[in-house]
Amino acid sequence: GIHTMVAKHSSPIAIVVDFKAYFYQFHLEAAESVLFRRGSKFFSFDRAPMGHKWLPTIAQNISQFLRKKICSKFPQLDIFFDVYLDNILFVLPNTSYLHQVVSVIKQVLEEFNITYNDIETWVQSLPTAESYLIFKRNPSR
Repeated sequence: GIHTMVAKHSSPIAIVVDFKAYFYQFHLEAAESVLFRRGSKFFSFDRAPMGHKWLPTIAQNISQFLRKKICSKFPQLDIFFDVYLDNILFVLPNTSYLHQVVSVIKQVLEEFNITYNDIETWVQSLPTAESYLIFKRNPSR
């Protein structure tokens, strides 16, 4: 995990991607759109509604695609990866490829028309980055 990266490398860096309203970003084609009626008016969703049973799977697949793209583009790097719904953590051994990795992240997100709140980097105190994801998983802590 992240502590192994800290132990193995003298100056690891964490990249945290926080997606903006992740589940509301999945567009539906007209044929997939859910129709409903209220009174005499008909409505349909152009985006997947919150709570749709396939949304976590779709989100996870996009996150895994992003991980595979990064790992295949930079096979020489020892990269730690963790994902929780709309947050992804990458830990790189050092800052050598930081800008290139962030560039690939942005390209993939653009390819899927996914916007993000922020792409943050931590050069020091990596457990803080891990704590960030743990907090996102369990905000009652």
